[in-house]
Amino acid sequence: MPSKKKPNPPVSRKMRYMAEAVLVYMLYGFFKIMPVDMASYIGGWMMRQIGSRMAARRKAERHIAFALPELSKEQQKAAVLDMWDNLGRVFAEYPHLKTLHSRMEFVGGEYLDQLRKENKPAIVVSGHFANWEACPIMAEQHGIPVHLVYRPPNNIYLDGLLTRARSKGGAIGHISKNVEGARQMLKVLKSGGRLGVLVDQKFNQGIAVPFFGADAMTTPTPTQLASRLDCPLYPARIERLHGAHFRVTVYPRIPVPDTGDKEQDSYIMLSQIHALFEDWIRERPGQWLWLHRRWPKEALDKKKQCAK
Repeated sequence: MPSKKKPNPPVSRKMRYMAEAVLVYMLYGFFKIMPVDMASYIGGWMMRQIGSRMAARRKAERHIAFALPELSKEQQKAAVLDMWDNLGRVFAEYPHLKTLHSRMEFVGGEYLDQLRKENKPAIVVSGHFANWEACPIMAEQHGIPVHLVYRPPNNIYLDGLLTRARSKGGAIGHISKNVEGARQMLKVLKSGGRLGVLVDQKFNQGIAVPFFGADAMTTPTPTQLASRLDCPLYPARIERLHGAHFRVTVYPRIPVPDTGDKEQDSYIMLSQIHALFEDWIRERPGQWLWLHRRWPKEALDKKKQCAK
């Protein structure tokens, strides 16, 4: 059954989207004419100034207080400020994704080298860590370019800009996270291709997976495909080392269980992936995007009441 088209937005929203797009294109061009280090620094500085004044700051602080209560209030606020800095750097680095190819170091690349030799389909999963656009770069440099599975921006006028920028970073195709996209993912894997998927966003129709002590609704599509096709699924971690320099670590494949219950198999695999995410976030809390509505409001409120 074909996926439904998004409803045509009202004129007022179209006008707002157009104004936002003009601003984003101007900033993109502004950062494009700079050297990558200057662009990254200025983007981080700008977002620190803006983010600290946005209402979304309170949401990020609430989320980090929920997930990492062991940090002091000052440490939590410092991590949120680091998050804004990282987010600004990510945006400013979009025009320079091709340049980032020479600014990467890799750990665990032998898994991808072996995959290339065996010429098998595979799925690489990660989250919104550091500059998450480094994943396609890592895959391309090991000879296994990926199709990137992504959530299109709400602003329809920005989708083309992002896909063009990502193509320069190494992605050979873009697949939307929807019903039709799931079919495209299956088609890519069956033809021997590889997928790159970020699985740390909320997905209401997904599976409840433990994440920092509370259930988080998560898409099971990558794990379902890995189970169905018996193809390797590798977690990958991206870290910002300094400025516009990164390290990508590929972890051993997540084994596909065989409990006889496909949903339970997905739950086991996703739980293992999110346990890794928790470790990575604890080590570098300022490099994860705390803005996602990852947990139910009831869980946030309950933990807040318990902390009083």
